[in-house]
Amino acid sequence: VSVLVKCHFLYDAAKHIIKIDGKAGLYKGLGPRLCAGAIGTVVHSTVLQKCQEKGTPQVLGGQQKAAESSLQHVVNETTKEMVARSCATIITHPFHVITLRCMVQFIGRETKYSGLFDSIVTVYREEGVLGFFA
Repeated sequence: VSVLVKCHFLYDAAKHIIKIDGKAGLYKGLGPRLCAGAIGTVVHSTVLQKCQEKGTPQVLGGQQKAAESSLQHVVNETTKEMVARSCATIITHPFHVITLRCMVQFIGRETKYSGLFDSIVTVYREEGVLGFFA
């Protein structure tokens, strides 16, 4: 039942957005979101590849062993994945900030953030680098 209520709410919200901004209003923030996805994928795979190539330091057991224990292997692979995901998250966070600001400005009926590059300039001019991590 709750799924039907959520679907009905989303349908009503979409109708309201279309009524106010047209169908294009449904896609506010899509550009920065697509950039975040693409850049995040590239950063994640690049960092993960570099970690694999360089052989990140062993977390358990200070010395390299010919045959790692399975726990050690899991911890090391998980650490590499966490590093890659963290780097991707940090790099793409500014795009998520812009995405949200583009979508939320509908509520305040603002037109401050109109495109990706204009939004980057606006955030930087008004809040500096820290604005991208707000």
